[in-house]
Amino acid sequence: MPRDRRPELEAAVVAAGRHLSKRFEGWIVATPDRRKFTVRITSYPSLDISVPFDWNATAAEVTERVRAAMEDWRGRVGISADNVIRKVPMKVKS
Repeated sequence: MPRDRRPELEAAVVAAGRHLSKRFEGWIVATPDRRKFTVRITSYPSLDISVPFDWNATAAEVTERVRAAMEDWRGRVGISADNVIRKVPMKVKS
């Protein structure tokens, strides 16, 4: 990951998960060919979301797409917005 993009992308992943009450881990992983990266959101045992991006993706795009993927997951497992009452920052590893 380019050093100048790292803080921006980490902040975007954290921002995507601020509205959740459960702790998750966010991973920013380069693809093997180093042409793209993937944001992986994990929480054992029930969650493993991967969202692929091009290197030129903006922080706003990363936040929006990761948040949408987590919202989709919450909808599938039946977690309503009423269950989410406090903001918890995500732990980000890259």
